[in-house]
Amino acid sequence: MTDEPVRTLKCVLVGDAAVGKTSLIVSYTTNGYPQHYVPTAFDNYSVVVRVDKKPIRLQLCDTAGQ
Repeated sequence: MTDEPVRTLKCVLVGDAAVGKTSLIVSYTTNGYPQHYVPTAFDNYSVVVRVDKKPIRLQLCDTAGQ
């Protein structure tokens, strides 16, 4: 078994407050959905996905609403 190198792709979500940035990230990375609104200052989420059968670490940065 060989360890495949995992490349990282960073994506920052920005937008108005309370539009669903955190809900989008949480539902994608955990298959869950936040039940309560808690304003975000800044959070990082990470998930490994496969693109063309190669692992890619998707690092999603959640920002405060502007």
